[in-house]
Amino acid sequence: MKTLQNFLSAAGLSFLLCISAITARAQDAAASYWPFKEGNTWTINTKIEDKTLVEILTVTKVTQQGTSSDATVEYKIDDKVIQTEVYRSDDKGISRVSSGAGILNPPFPVVQYPMAADKKWKWTGTVNAGGKEFHGDSEISTSGPETLKLPAGEFKAIRVHSELTLTLEDGKKVAFPNDYWFAPGVGLVQQKAKLGNLDIFGELTSYKLK
Repeated sequence: MKTLQNFLSAAGLSFLLCISAITARAQDAAASYWPFKEGNTWTINTKIEDKTLVEILTVTKVTQQGTSSDATVEYKIDDKVIQTEVYRSDDKGISRVSSGAGILNPPFPVVQYPMAADKKWKWTGTVNAGGKEFHGDSEISTSGPETLKLPAGEFKAIRVHSELTLTLEDGKKVAFPNDYWFAPGVGLVQQKAKLGNLDIFGELTSYKLK
C-alpha cells in the first residue's frame, strides 16, 4: 500500500509539474508583445507631415543567445531596405540592441514583463553612431490598455512612452519623444514620434505571423 501511495504521489507531482509547465508556456505566449519569428511581417502606414509611406517590417533572422534571442528586423519602403534593427528578447522583456548604424549600450528596454499600466523604468547608456558616441538618458512608462480600431483590426494595446535625451558633442541636449502601442500576440500596432520638427505617426494595416 505504501508503495502504491508513493507511486500515486509521484504521479500526482509529475502531473502538477506538467500542468504548471503548460500554464507557464501559455502565459509566456500571451505575454509576447512583439513575437519575433523568422518571416513574421507587419505592414504599417507611416505619416510624416503630409506624406504617407507604406513600411513593411520583416523578421529576417533569429539567433538564440543562451536564455535570450536576438531578432533582426528589416524595414522596407518600395521594396528597399531603409532600416535594420536588432531586438533582444528574454523572460524580462524586449530591448533594442541596434537601430541602423547606431549601437545602444546597454540595449534599450522597450518592453518589460509583465506588461501592465503605470509601470516605470529608466535607461542610461550610450548610442554609438557613425563612429561617435553620445550619452543618453530615458524615462519609460506604460499606460492602458487602450482599445485601438485600426485598418488591421481592433486591438487592446499597452502604450509605452519613452523620452530619450541625447547629449551632443557641444553639450547640447536633444529630446526624442516616442510612443509605442503593443498588442499581446501581435506586436507593434501603432507608433507616434517626434523627430525635430517632424511629427511621425504609424498604424498597422496588416500583419502575418507564422
